[in-house]
Amino acid sequence: MANRALAALRPGVEPEPQARPDVQVRGYDGDVDAEVIERLNARIEAGPFKVHVAQRFPLDQAAQAHRALNEHYLGKLLLRVNGRSRD
Repeated sequence: MANRALAALRPGVEPEPQARPDVQVRGYDGDVDAEVIERLNARIEAGPFKVHVAQRFPLDQAAQAHRALNEHYLGKLLLRVNGRSRD
């Protein structure tokens, strides 16, 4: 399973972060290998954890959600397919 996950990874960060004048930004690509993916899977399987969702969008606002990717936010963006949201 870890090798399949590694094959799906793409290098870099998208969208590329844009630096503010008062902030120094340095890019890097982490070294990911099968061991890292195995440890991540073990933590996920170990028990419940909470994912912070910054914004939720209904499917008909997918374009707005895509534009939000270029903004600064903490957490994940959620696109609701059926209009209902579980928290």
